[in-house]
Amino acid sequence: MPLLKTLQVQHFRNLGGATLHLGPAFNVFYGENASGKTSILEAIYLLSANRSFRTHKPHYLIQHDKDQLTVFGEFLGEDAHLDKVGISRNRAGEVQIRKNGANVHSSSELAQGFPCLTLDPESFNLFDGSPKARRAILDWLVFHVKPDFLNAWKNYARALKQRNMLLRRGKINRLELLPWDTLLCKEALKVEAMRQEVLVEFIELFENVLSAMSDEFDQNIELSYKTGWPAGTSLDSEKSLLTVLDGLWQRDLELGYSSSGSHRFDLKFQYCHRLASENLSRGQKKSVVIALHQAMAMLFVRRTGHTPAILLDDLPSELDSKRLTALCENLRSLGSQLFISAVAREQLATVLEELKDTPCSWFHVKQGQITVNNQ
Repeated sequence: MPLLKTLQVQHFRNLGGATLHLGPAFNVFYGENASGKTSILEAIYLLSANRSFRTHKPHYLIQHDKDQLTVFGEFLGEDAHLDKVGISRNRAGEVQIRKNGANVHSSSELAQGFPCLTLDPESFNLFDGSPKARRAILDWLVFHVKPDFLNAWKNYARALKQRNMLLRRGKINRLELLPWDTLLCKEALKVEAMRQEVLVEFIELFENVLSAMSDEFDQNIELSYKTGWPAGTSLDSEKSLLTVLDGLWQRDLELGYSSSGSHRFDLKFQYCHRLASENLSRGQKKSVVIALHQAMAMLFVRRTGHTPAILLDDLPSELDSKRLTALCENLRSLGSQLFISAVAREQLATVLEELKDTPCSWFHVKQGQITVNNQ
C-alpha cells in the first residue's frame, strides 16, 4: 500500500500548523500528556477514514478558536506515483475531500486507498465493551478483503433502517414489512457468507499468533462468534431468514426495533470454557487483543498482497517491554509503516534499537509544536 510521505495539518485540535516528512517504517511521536501526540495519529487516521478514532463529534477536531481544519497527505505508491489527498471540515459540518484535485465522494474510497489499523488504550476494553467494537474487528477485515461486502452491507443497513422506522411507528401489518424483510434477508445472505469465509482463516491465524504467547495461558483461548440470528438458523437460504423474521415480527413491533439479524453479530471469547472477560487477567486480555490485531494485519497482507498502516497510540504505557517488543517485531516483519505515540522517548528507544536495520523517525511534541529529533 502507499506510504504516507508528507503530512500537513492546520487548525487540528491543539496542533500548530505543521508539515511532517515521515519515514517508511517507524515514526514515533513523544512528549508529555496533552501535548498533541495522539492528535497527530488522529490526523493520519482522518486521511484513511474521514473520522477520528477517539470521538464521534467531528467539531471537537477543529481548534477552538478556528472555523475550519485542514489535513493534507502525500502518498507514495508502489509504482512511485505520488497521490495527494486533502480533507477540510468546518463547524457547519461541511466536509470536502479531494484526491489529486478531484472530489472524493465516499469515505470508503479513502479507506481502500490508505487502510489503517489502530491499536490504542480503548482497544483493551474489547472484552467489556459493546458488541459494536468486536463486530468492527471482523468487518474491517471483510471490507478490505471482500470487494462486494461494502455494497451488501449498505443495502442491508438501508433495509434495516426502513424496517426499524416502521416498527417504531407501530400499528402496521405484516405486509408493510415484507419488502424490507425481503431485501434485508437477501443482503444478509451475502454478508454472512463473506463474514464466515473470512472468519475461518482469521480464527486460525489468531490461534497461531496466540500460541506464541502460550506461556501466559495454561489452556487455549477459544474464539467463536454469534451470527446475530437465532441459534440453528440456516444462513444459506433466504426463505429460512424470512421465516425467522416472520416469527419475530410481533415481538419486534413491541420492542420497536429488529432484535435479530446480521447487525447483531458478535465475537465470543472463552477461557477454560468460561467467559474470558471474567477469567483472564488484565495482562492476558492485552495479549489476546494484541494477537487479534496482529492476525488482522497478517490476514490483510495474505489476502491483498499489501500492508496496512499501523497506528499505536500510547501503547508503551499499556504494555510491558516484552509485549511491546514482540508487537513491534511482528508488525514490522509485515513491512507496515507504523506511527507510534509515547510519553517518553526512552519507552521505545531500547525496543527499537533491537530491531536492526529498521529506520526510525523521531518527533518531539510539546504544546502542539512538533520538532524532528533523530539524534
